[in-house]
Amino acid sequence: MFKVRLINMLLLFILLVQTNFLFSAGYYNNKGSYSWFENHKEEKFIDTLSQNWQKITDNKRLWQEAIIIRNANIYALMILGFDSISITKNVKLYQENSPLFTKHSQVMCYEKYTYNWQVALNSENWSYSAKKSEPLLNSRLVLKFYPEKGGRKNVKALGLVKSNLLAHYIEASFELLESITKKI
Repeated sequence: MFKVRLINMLLLFILLVQTNFLFSAGYYNNKGSYSWFENHKEEKFIDTLSQNWQKITDNKRLWQEAIIIRNANIYALMILGFDSISITKNVKLYQENSPLFTKHSQVMCYEKYTYNWQVALNSENWSYSAKKSEPLLNSRLVLKFYPEKGGRKNVKALGLVKSNLLAHYIEASFELLESITKKI
């Protein structure tokens, strides 16, 4: 009898935990805000302040990775002297189905940020179509802008990379290996 009750309690607990995960997702609104909502799952909704929210993902682990990348890119642009309000509106997450979702952020109005950056090699297509910023705060990191990335054109991808070319290629090799193993 005790085992039956214990199993029933465990099943109820699992059901409650799964139900909580079934009704949570990450969203963005037209003001550039991103938020995780525990009580929503629909593709779009309007909150109590009449804000329209559009769903990006219901995978919290991937959401957290993508938000960390976005916040790092925003902070790096602020270090370079750009206005935080416009950065917040212009630096966006990709949709979850994009191969860039947890790797880069999409930057709108990129010319505003990259106009004086150095031309750099884009290993995606082996052309000098990328641009990179100056090193950030005496670090070995730079922001790099890619017009083409993840096998897609016109993606406007922004990410932090190592400024040392060899270190950057080693990191890129690991990313390539990771993407190959995901396909297998």
